[in-house]
Amino acid sequence: MALNGENGAGKSTTLHCILGMLSRDSGDIYVSNYHIDIEPVKSRHLVGFSPDDPFLYSYLSGLEHLKLWAGFRGLDEQSISYGRALLHHLGLNDRDLHNLTSTYSKGMKQKLSFIGAIFHKPALIVLDEPFTAMDQDSTEAALQLLESLKTQKCSMLFSSHQANIKNRLADRFLTLKDGHIE
Repeated sequence: MALNGENGAGKSTTLHCILGMLSRDSGDIYVSNYHIDIEPVKSRHLVGFSPDDPFLYSYLSGLEHLKLWAGFRGLDEQSISYGRALLHHLGLNDRDLHNLTSTYSKGMKQKLSFIGAIFHKPALIVLDEPFTAMDQDSTEAALQLLESLKTQKCSMLFSSHQANIKNRLADRFLTLKDGHIE
């Protein structure tokens, strides 16, 4: 599902509420029958999130981030290898993965964050303008990965101002205006 709306309409705020990163005024949110307030660890384990401006530890390499995220999720070395292969698919080579993320461009950071959101094969992928700094070939490769995940019954909720991305990935559209569904 694509969230539409002008800048400031509440798209990112809505996504952050769904992720449990911001408190909400009302309502309940469930991920695969897990209430995000009652069972936050179980619900968050099923979600992958990639923001447009990812937070990365500047003193860690790309590979160290991948290993850190795998550790949080209890994933094995095979999952880390899968994540590494996905990063290669998006154009990050082994040299890039061993460099500190403080040396990464915004596009490289988005690639790493994007793969961090999907390499554990989550039930729900939440994307907040994740391709704004990626080059065209990497964006195409990322879209192909998302299309593949959709065929495996992975749900997606995302915001994007890029019409081609919305039209390609979304099966439903929701428009927000001033924090309300229009």
